[in-house]
Amino acid sequence: MAVLARREAGTIVLVEDDPAIATMMVDALDSSGYTVWHAATGSEARALLGRVTPDLIVLDLMLPDIDGLVLCAGLTQLASTPIVICSATTRKRDATLGLKLGADDFIAKPFDIDELEARLEAVIRRSTACQQSEPRRLRRDIRGTGAPHPRPSGPVPRPRGSHR
Repeated sequence: MAVLARREAGTIVLVEDDPAIATMMVDALDSSGYTVWHAATGSEARALLGRVTPDLIVLDLMLPDIDGLVLCAGLTQLASTPIVICSATTRKRDATLGLKLGADDFIAKPFDIDELEARLEAVIRRSTACQQSEPRRLRRDIRGTGAPHPRPSGPVPRPRGSHR
């Protein structure tokens, strides 16, 4: 009998207060190879993110202890982890505002689990490609001392013939 190796698809933090939806999402994502950490409240999510470095955060907007949009804005200030909002909100403005606050995608509930997985995979793929293509920034000057380049202490000389 052949043993199939489990594919490691990435780590996801799921912030969802509805136990039935959370269980369904955890089971589906786990069977697709993701490691899923679940938080039922915003405060649990913050504590969890202090211990876990996920590849992606799936965030419900209607949480019992904090507005999900406020949490989204706070999370984007702390890390560059991609965020996908998954919410049953009926306010169209919430989707737009969530994206403007830094979310990478918005999925309305009810959703198709296959579409959810495809969107999460796409966001992780884009995020990973983006991280790999960023140029490494050297933090030392040409002398190799590590000191920043000195700023000129007066007007910058202009080449002859410059009329500005």
